Amino acid sequence: MKFAVVLCASMAWSLSMAQSTFAGTKPDLTVGTPSQATQVGGGSFFQLLFALGVVFLLLKFALPKVATKLNKRLVTTVNGGISVEESAQFAGGSLYVVNARGKALLLSVSASGVTCLADLTKANTEQPLFADILGQHAQQPAQSEAQFIEPVFESEPDPQAVLDRLQRLGV
Repeated sequence: MKFAVVLCASMAWSLSMAQSTFAGTKPDLTVGTPSQATQVGGGSFFQLLFALGVVFLLLKFALPKVATKLNKRLVTTVNGGISVEESAQFAGGSLYVVNARGKALLLSVSASGVTCLADLTKANTEQPLFADILGQHAQQPAQSEAQFIEPVFESEPDPQAVLDRLQRLGV
């Protein structure tokens, strides 16, 4: 866009500076008197303004219409099954978060094609929060660890008690 503006401005400047004779040649002396040659007419100025106006109108109205036809984007209908939630541009292409029939997909669109990067659909099974689990355990009466630990024998153990203990442990 900037290049086109600079190009048009430089062409307009070069046309305004152009002479009626070829570069490097002398003007024809028989055409008119020297007083006519020094007079500056307003016609060339109005031609320049007209040319700039035409270029401005082309840049303002015609160029955006042409640019939209060249840059085709993903267009979806309101009631369609596909909707674009978010989009982002990067140097190699675009990223789109697309909802299609209940699934959320992260798509990468570049000149080489379309790639599905990730499935962002939330699973229906939600994990309970840690605070909820902690609250459930706080409401249950805590079992003391003392009932699981049996005292260590200080004297020589009774063999029948040792066998009973092993049986309870499942050994």
